[in-house]
Amino acid sequence: MMTKKNILVSGIGKRNALISLFQNEQNRFNVNIIGADASMLPPAKLTVESFVQLPRADEENFKGKFINLLRGKDIDAHFTLIDPEIPLLGEIEEEFDDIKSRFLHPPTNTSLLCEDKFTFAIEMKSAGVSVFNTSLSPLKEYPFIRKDRRGSAASGLKIYDSPDDSVSISKTEGEYIYQPFCEGNHYCIDAYFSINNGELIDFCAKQVIEKSKGESFLLKTVSRNDFTDLLNQISSIIPLRGIVNFDFLDDKGTMRLLEINCRIGGNYPASHGFGCNLIQHCMDELFHNPNPIIKLSSYKDNQVIAKYFDFTAPIELAELEKC
Repeated sequence: MMTKKNILVSGIGKRNALISLFQNEQNRFNVNIIGADASMLPPAKLTVESFVQLPRADEENFKGKFINLLRGKDIDAHFTLIDPEIPLLGEIEEEFDDIKSRFLHPPTNTSLLCEDKFTFAIEMKSAGVSVFNTSLSPLKEYPFIRKDRRGSAASGLKIYDSPDDSVSISKTEGEYIYQPFCEGNHYCIDAYFSINNGELIDFCAKQVIEKSKGESFLLKTVSRNDFTDLLNQISSIIPLRGIVNFDFLDDKGTMRLLEINCRIGGNYPASHGFGCNLIQHCMDELFHNPNPIIKLSSYKDNQVIAKYFDFTAPIELAELEKC
């Protein structure tokens, strides 16, 4: 009998839907999912066969504990579902040659660039990618928006419609960015880039139909045609690998890049549901085919999926405490 491969998923939290999609591939690729989180009782702990508690990314001993975990267990690949851990795990990859587990995110420099919305916008614009003009100071032309310089796209979001709206700087100067306001269509892309050569293998393009405070509730599939060249252009500028999430906004016919998340996005289950199984691409490259070719999944345009939440089946508290 073949030995099972182990994949470590950190930051599982309440991301039961994402974990279940990886578990759907367990039998096909003979893998075991090991979950990890800073919380002792994250909801997704109920759905993984093995669980390890780790410190928070901002705790001093995070890297040391993670290194010990990768060395102490037979881990074939590891990734995280939360942003703060990605640069630190990238540093582990770069600093320790004896760790054989494959890191399934873009390298550290890419993740640090994407995390800083101001530097990211400046770098992308200088490389010829269409982005919104981004400033660390309030704009003189209205309307404009304010967002946190780091964090999710909508964190700290406020719209200023006129000079009557006072711009209060409650955070340290430089922790906000300011951009022109645009009411164009919002598009969310989930893409898989080869972990071996960085080539774009497959992606799903979705329009966000309904959203609130950064959460998308209704998504519609759209043609890939408007995005293939853009994704290839971006990946030629910064190294990308694994499953990566992009946000674009159509500004009067110009598709502008808003941000890149160097991880699986929260809307990935919709892409998967539409028929774009990026997890299968990743597992296949890891364990079967180290030289993947471009293989676009087949899905229909104008399909819609609404976001929903799942609950686990009942379990006795005593059984949970045994985990």
